[in-house]
Amino acid sequence: MRADHLNEQTRGDFNWEHFGGFSYGLGVRTHVSPARSGSLSPLGEFGWSGAAGPVVWPSWTYAQHLLNNQEPYVHRRLRNVIYGCL
Repeated sequence: MRADHLNEQTRGDFNWEHFGGFSYGLGVRTHVSPARSGSLSPLGEFGWSGAAGPVVWPSWTYAQHLLNNQEPYVHRRLRNVIYGCL
């Protein structure tokens, strides 16, 4: 589920800047490169982001429901604050 299941043909469709260092497993986004992501989360960390800004990780959930949710700004920082405290 958390393994990288994208190939060179499908990787181009998962190219949002704020998902650098992440790939896609079976139904979830998964962390594959700390160097590219700048994330403090461990390799294999996985989750799902919704259209209006909520995000779910295995051990915590952040919910906001706002279109134009600033996900590239908020989620990266929130992830590093939480993993930095663990």
